[in-house]
Amino acid sequence: MIYVGGLSSRYHWSINPFGGSLELSVPIRNASPDTLDVVAVFSANNLFGGHVGSKEKVVLLDIKPGETKTISGQVNGLGQWALVKSQVEVSRMGEEDAWGLGTVNRDRWVFFLPWFLVLLAVLLLVGAFYWRRRRKARVLAAQSSDTQPESPHLDGNNGASTVEAGVRGEPS
Repeated sequence: MIYVGGLSSRYHWSINPFGGSLELSVPIRNASPDTLDVVAVFSANNLFGGHVGSKEKVVLLDIKPGETKTISGQVNGLGQWALVKSQVEVSRMGEEDAWGLGTVNRDRWVFFLPWFLVLLAVLLLVGAFYWRRRRKARVLAAQSSDTQPESPHLDGNNGASTVEAGVRGEPS
């Protein structure tokens, strides 16, 4: 008999939008009096149950009675799925159903930030801000050219102010 602990995970991001990997590990303890060989298959599914990334099959040989070992695998090519269900299927190598257990499954939901989509959203926001600012500047420029008088110097003096010189008179 074997005891399979909880599944732990660690996400490794990639600049490639179709990349990214998930490192999975699970502790296994041999509770039988015999030395065992164990096979673990690591995989991941998306929110809708579809298979995502690669599967990895890992063989762990010669687990002695009472010994605990951690078995690890890596699922590559997760892409930009923000939420995946990672899982491992552990079975005894050779005599598949000698314990009457078949396989032992462990799973865990993992959330990771899809950096490519975040970057795309930021670029779209910056582009929208720039476009709106340019559009507003064009509208203001069009409005200001429509409201200006045809000749800015209507008095013919090129904007110079004229003061009429008067004669001071004596009070009468």
